[in-house]
Order: sequence, then structure tokens, then C-alpha cells
Amino acid sequence: MYRKDFCEINLLKSMIAAEKSWPNVIINTTTAREYRDDIKGTLTIFSNIAGQAYYGADNQRERVGEDTYFISNEHQLYSIDIRRQTETFNIHFSTAMLHELLPTLIQSTESLLDNVDTSATPPYHFYNRQYWKDHYFRKTVSILQSGYSSGRVDGLMTEELLAGLLQHILSVQNDSFKRIDTLPVVKKATRDEVQARLSKAVDYIYQQYHSAISLDELATVACMSKFHFLRMFKQVQGHTPYQFIAEVRLDKAQQLLSDSELTVTDIALLVGYEDVATFCRAFKRRNNRWPMSYRMANQ
Repeated sequence: MYRKDFCEINLLKSMIAAEKSWPNVIINTTTAREYRDDIKGTLTIFSNIAGQAYYGADNQRERVGEDTYFISNEHQLYSIDIRRQTETFNIHFSTAMLHELLPTLIQSTESLLDNVDTSATPPYHFYNRQYWKDHYFRKTVSILQSGYSSGRVDGLMTEELLAGLLQHILSVQNDSFKRIDTLPVVKKATRDEVQARLSKAVDYIYQQYHSAISLDELATVACMSKFHFLRMFKQVQGHTPYQFIAEVRLDKAQQLLSDSELTVTDIALLVGYEDVATFCRAFKRRNNRWPMSYRMANQ
């Protein structure tokens, strides 16, 4: 189900009253101002096409711009706070997809063959934090948005795209879980605390990647000593903070080269490079082609 320029909160309230279970719902709307809290729903991805908004679940609240998205889990109470005109693109996953698809992604083939009834599978929990809009995420949203506008996307295609997206974000989080499990700590509560603190630093990078960011700054955000933070960050993220920031900047540059008409110089400055030559060399090392060559191949 897709709704354009519709009041999200009223729609969801009516659905809760009328439905025993959720269908897939995509809500793409432009809102000047909106505030609602304590809304119980299904697994939801909150993202913005243009502008920014504050999204929260439980005790976590994030300012989300155009480069990231936020996830709230099934049965969690979430909040939406929009203070200026923003075009949102929010995906509410169906109850059936969560209870039928997720078990096939997190259980072994042997387990699924032995027990075809997956209704008793515990719900999968995503961290309430910001996630970077990578190429897969942006492409899926673009197909959904343009497809519905032109009438080229039907229910079957929507379900396939959403199933693929759910599998993708699950894979992203599982990779993070695997790295967290390598931490030299025994207690799960300690690992969760390390993850929570590092997530604050990652969210800060997502918000400030275009600015100069110091190691001291990130360590302060994470409430950790500088070199303890450096060691933990590299182990959990697989990159040093410097490398991680470079990856975010170059990923954003790729998106701008594909989706905008900005000059290479403007893009370099916009993502945080002080000069275009340094940006071009970094882009070439990562993508094995120069920025203009990449643009020509992806527009």
C-alpha cells in the first residue's frame, strides 16, 4: 500500500482500528510541521527525501537528515517531530512479512525444514539508531517512488523490493553483531554498552562528515577515553575513525555524482575535502575511476 501526500498519523490510527495485522504501507508525504508520540506500530523505516525530522523509539531520539534512516521495532512506541517542511518516505513492514520472512533469514535451512511453523520465532530486534543510506537503500527507495508515480510498480514487485530491503538491513546489522562479538569482554551488557556508545559516535559522523572531526571530539561523544575509543571503534566498525569518515564522504560523493548536476569541485567541498585534487585521488583509489568517469557511467 502506497500513499502520497497523506497524513501519516491519521492513516495509521485508522489502520490499527481496522486491521488485526499490518499490511505493507509506504507513506511518501510532505509535511510542514508535525508532532506525535507514543505511537505503536510495526517495524518501520523512517527516512527523508528532503529536509530533516526527529524520530524516536523508547529512550533513543535521533535527528535524521537526508543521508540516514532510523528504525523502530514492532510493538515499540515511536515518535515523530517535524519542525519545518520535510518530504518523508517511511516504510511500515507488514506483520506477515516480519513473521514469515525474518525467520527464513535468521534460521538455518535445516531448522526451517524440520519446523515449517515459524510463528513461534522470537521477533528480531534492530538497534534504534541511524543507518547510512547506502547504494542499495537509495536505489530501492528510488524504484519505489518513481515506480508508483508512473504506475510501473504493482503489489508483487513492492513485496519483492521490501523483502530485499529487509534482508539487506538485516545483513548490515548482522555484520555489526559479528564484530561486536569479537570484543574482549565477557558480559553481554558490556558489549551492548560499547555498541551504544560507539553508535553515538557513528551518528555524529553521519551528521558532521562534511566538517573537520577530531579524535578527541568523537571520543567525547562516545564518553570514552581517546585511545580506548580508537581501539574499540576499529574493532567494531572494521575501520579507523579516519577511514570510516573517508568512506562516508566518498559514498556521499558517489550519490551526488549520480543524482545531481553539481560540479566535481562543488561535490568535493560539499562532502568535506579541502581541495578537489585530494578528493579526486581518494575517489580514484576507492573506485578505480576518476569522478567524471564515474558520473558518465552512472547517469
